[in-house]
Amino acid sequence: MVVGFLIHVFTPKPSINSILFSNFYSTKLNDEDEIKRSTAIIQQVIQDYSFQEKCLKSTPINEGIDSKIKIQIQEKSVNIGSFRIPKGKLFDSPKIVLWKKVYEVFYTLILEKDENRKLAKYFLQQFVLSLNDLFRDDKISSKPRDLFTKAEEVLILVDQTLPGGQLIYPNSYLMKHIQKQTKTLISEKK
Repeated sequence: MVVGFLIHVFTPKPSINSILFSNFYSTKLNDEDEIKRSTAIIQQVIQDYSFQEKCLKSTPINEGIDSKIKIQIQEKSVNIGSFRIPKGKLFDSPKIVLWKKVYEVFYTLILEKDENRKLAKYFLQQFVLSLNDLFRDDKISSKPRDLFTKAEEVLILVDQTLPGGQLIYPNSYLMKHIQKQTKTLISEKK
């Protein structure tokens, strides 16, 4: 089960202004601490991303590594990651956070510890592609404020792809169907 879904921008000091979209699927989590919880998760995502970036940019200790492999390692960039949040202040039970970075926007899923992480990773990839198709813009994630102004459309897409926080396998036919439904719902609202 997906506990929450966040879309946020990369900022060294996360704040309410860095959150573009936030949705928690539990009434217990939609409380006065929702903003604190979201900000704390965003801060951990950015720390995880920064740590991975530093690791990629550091030089390997083993000097016996082939120079071609060194170049490949250094050319790669971090665009997906995950970490565990223990039981504590934020949640009553341990959670897994899975994030994907596209340009300067992070798409973050908060999952129950026993959720299928491969499916969640695939969902994030398909969601970003669907968002690009919906807005007919391959670089919608490079313009974070455009996502903020289209929050209603994003919410409709999230509701269609994550019904009640339930991960479903988003094959290409289902995603095309969901995009059509989303476009229909958007046009009906206008």
